[in-house]
Amino acid sequence: QESLNRVPVWVSLQIDAVDRQRLIQHRLPFVLPGFQAYLPDLMIDAREYYQRLRANARPDHLTPSAQRILLEAFYQRFREVDQLMGPARNERYSPMTRSRVIGELEAAGLVETEQSGRFRRAFIKLPWDLFWEKAHPLLRSPVRRRVYLSADVLSHPAPRAGLSALAELSMMSAPRRPVYAAMHRFSLAQPEWWRPLVTERKDDARAELELWAYPPLVEKQPAALVDRLSLYLSLEKDEDPRTQDALQRLLKEIL
Repeated sequence: QESLNRVPVWVSLQIDAVDRQRLIQHRLPFVLPGFQAYLPDLMIDAREYYQRLRANARPDHLTPSAQRILLEAFYQRFREVDQLMGPARNERYSPMTRSRVIGELEAAGLVETEQSGRFRRAFIKLPWDLFWEKAHPLLRSPVRRRVYLSADVLSHPAPRAGLSALAELSMMSAPRRPVYAAMHRFSLAQPEWWRPLVTERKDDARAELELWAYPPLVEKQPAALVDRLSLYLSLEKDEDPRTQDALQRLLKEIL
């Protein structure tokens, strides 16, 4: 703002509820296209608006939260989806997020719901192979952005991802630069650890970091790896025949 003498506006397709609240507290303008705008210098107050999916409207894709819960349910073969988001299992999800995720999955025909008092319970009743077949078109690559780092990140809790993870799970050779994954968070309180390591000189980079739309589900191999279905989704558009062959083998093992 000081350099350009213009008021910057943060624009994002998704901001966590806690970060939205912090932006408002600090009077920092932001826009969530189609959902919310907060522009205090223009005397436009924040107005939260959440699109409600119609019962008969199938979404084009699932939001990151819904995709992550779907993957957790699939891995654990857990039929009662809402229990994966309950306080006893995971405190990251607010009641509003839980309700939205259940609504998305129901609109997509992936779960059936029952009302139990104030709570709505969601159940997966499809066979697991049909569940994946129906869900796959709605799932997107978790990778939202890639950055190149001037140092390896072995000292940070970042799981291997991309071709590095695929090499661990197949006969493929590992890439020259190790690939890691982390969720891209916008936080005023805690700057992301990787920012000081970012380099614009791709040829000199020591590592590559994928910034994900949701926290990676980590599998414990000899080295920590991102989960296999997210890995598949992140690489399924790679045109290299060797990558596609390894991904198809990986998918058969999972299914």
